[in-house]
Amino acid sequence: MHLFALAPEASDFLTVWGFIVGVVGLVVGVAGFWIAIVQIREARKEAKKGKEAAEAARDAANKTLTESKEAFERFVAAHAGRLLSELQTVVTGSDWKLAELRARDLAEILATLPSTGSAATDGNMMELVSRLREFGHTFSEMIGKKAAKLPTETFER
Repeated sequence: MHLFALAPEASDFLTVWGFIVGVVGLVVGVAGFWIAIVQIREARKEAKKGKEAAEAARDAANKTLTESKEAFERFVAAHAGRLLSELQTVVTGSDWKLAELRARDLAEILATLPSTGSAATDGNMMELVSRLREFGHTFSEMIGKKAAKLPTETFER
């Protein structure tokens, strides 16, 4: 019985093809490794671009937030100025019902302003809001009275 695998011609044939397959496998492995390295570098570049885009978006969002806060504060200041002007007019005209409403409206809109972080400024704002609410209460008490002027103790403090 003759075994084909043990024949010297078959052994040489298998050795040559084994070598060729090994070299091809080595080339494919090196090429795959190179492609992986290139892909990792590209992924790092894209990640860096994504990080820069995220930072730019965060900066834009912070800028928009700051601008929105400033716009809100300008709106509140303009609205409060209008309410204060109307409050002065109705107090002068002794319209206590509307004066009560405007004093309370003015107190509420000023209370919506964000705190500045300064104890002195925040304390002054809270005191102003409290005084406006007290004026609203005083005006509500004067609705049924015939008095055309505010009591002087209203302004003491």
